[in-house]
Amino acid sequence: MRPFIIIVFISMVAITVGVLAYAQAVPLHQQASVEIQKGQGAWDIAQTLSQQHIIRSPLLFFVQTLFMGELHNLKPGLYQFTPRSNASLIHMLVAGPQEVLVTIVPGMRVQDIDARLAQSGIITSGDLVKILPQSLRLVCSVCSRATTLEGILAPDTYRFYRGSNAYAVAQTMAREFESWLVEFSKGSIYTDADMYKKIIIASLLEKEVTTYHDKQLVAGIIYKRLAMGMPLQIDASVLYGACVRDTGSCVLTKNDFKTDGPYNTYLHKGLPPTPIATPSRESLQAAFNPQTSPYVYYLTDPQTKETHFSETFDQHDSKRGVYLNQ
Repeated sequence: MRPFIIIVFISMVAITVGVLAYAQAVPLHQQASVEIQKGQGAWDIAQTLSQQHIIRSPLLFFVQTLFMGELHNLKPGLYQFTPRSNASLIHMLVAGPQEVLVTIVPGMRVQDIDARLAQSGIITSGDLVKILPQSLRLVCSVCSRATTLEGILAPDTYRFYRGSNAYAVAQTMAREFESWLVEFSKGSIYTDADMYKKIIIASLLEKEVTTYHDKQLVAGIIYKRLAMGMPLQIDASVLYGACVRDTGSCVLTKNDFKTDGPYNTYLHKGLPPTPIATPSRESLQAAFNPQTSPYVYYLTDPQTKETHFSETFDQHDSKRGVYLNQ
């Protein structure tokens, strides 16, 4: 009887070794994004990985998870799997999904944000710009007024998972921006339309001037010109309209100022139809807190980035000759 037990034991060891050796084989697929749902157990996870062709056999994966003592330690989340052994997959699932740190800089367009998120492996390129702002209205009060996500995604440093859903990413960024609106509008009652106008103004400030003090002064000038029915004549808006695909390297020409379009604030009175970039907290705060002044005109020295203000057109024209060689 004893020899029989020894033979059985040796056979079980051999089978186990064979199972583990097979389990270490490289998975069939090159790469795949898989979401492990909260509440899934090891067997459910094994089935999911098998269905996605990440592993060869759910039974072998489950057995190895058991042998490694990690049966109850596999974490839910979104994973980007590449060819690796079952043991490596199990270690990944125990460690949890990998977070990616990404910084969205003030002044970026929604296309720029989409590109940065895609380069970091967080979303698929093009998915963010396809999202309709109305779909975010539960977390974003002005989204019902917006036609694109331009200007309503807060610039900040975020932690996202690779292969995240673009809608969930947009929700996070829009919710953060909404918190800024709530903060800066405290004590006042604004309609969604008024809020959206302030966002547009904040985006203009972001592209036009640098310091908070100057942004407040320029915000005051913009409100003054709107009240006077005077064209805003903001170059950054013309640039956005003329160079929709690439404002980074695009250079305005004299013809651009003569070309009709909704963003040409030389030919059209009032604000452009949408924000032209994502504004910083500082720019948004300045839009809510404009500085009253006698100024009607301003320009920025391209060399020093210093903003110069004027009360009359003659003063402004003289400064254009000094700082812009015009």
